[in-house]
Amino acid sequence: SVPETIMPMLIGMSIVILDDEEVGNPRLVRRQIQNQNVSTVLITPTRMSILLSCKRGTEFLQSVKYILFGAEMISHTLVDKLKAACDAQMFNLYGPTETTAYLTYSNITDKEVIDIGTPIENTFIHLMDEDKKIFEGPGEGEIIIGGIGVADGYFSSDVKQAFRQMPE
Repeated sequence: SVPETIMPMLIGMSIVILDDEEVGNPRLVRRQIQNQNVSTVLITPTRMSILLSCKRGTEFLQSVKYILFGAEMISHTLVDKLKAACDAQMFNLYGPTETTAYLTYSNITDKEVIDIGTPIENTFIHLMDEDKKIFEGPGEGEIIIGGIGVADGYFSSDVKQAFRQMPE
């Protein structure tokens, strides 16, 4: 809840909190976004897809400048639909629950590849290959996260071994 509530208030933003009835009704969510002139929406891709599937158009997005996605993979189809509907910048926020809410961010508005992006301050991300070796650069592999958001004792023996093999 920190990224959704405390962080916006720290920079002078207002927050809109929906009640149980509103959260469960896409039409009411859309109405609140529009009526409250919401500029930043933090949402899952699935929830946004549901909001876009309503037959009443996309006018609810007119005040939205930033769409922050979290918790799920994002499809290019969804990004393309949103680009056709509004001028909002779209960001992918990534972070497993075990560490913190969001550890990386990426502006995906015009990217060909939807990536997890850049680590936040005091955090590092490495990829480990099938041989349990850490490699640099873009690619696919097991994500290793370190920094102040990781609890002591969280690393597995595979991760500890990979870190021992890293050059100083």
